[in-house]
Amino acid sequence: IDLGTLPGGTYSDAMGINERGDVVGDADTSGSSNHAFLYSNGVMKDLGTLPGGVFSEALGINDKGDVVGDALTSNGHSHAVLWTK
Repeated sequence: IDLGTLPGGTYSDAMGINERGDVVGDADTSGSSNHAFLYSNGVMKDLGTLPGGVFSEALGINDKGDVVGDALTSNGHSHAVLWTK
């Protein structure tokens, strides 16, 4: 199944999947920065970045839908991130 890309993007990369079939990874945006995504129920959702950051990636998802990954801060440092519903 082709998951597609984020709006304006040309690239996506899947990194994890859970028992429900939800997929996480990263994809480029129209602004050429990579953002973490969650693909669920046929829709790819942009999970965004940390405030002022230009990069994020989702690396795993559990069966409850919690997503883990990393993102750059406004000063370019990488931080671990947890996205929850």
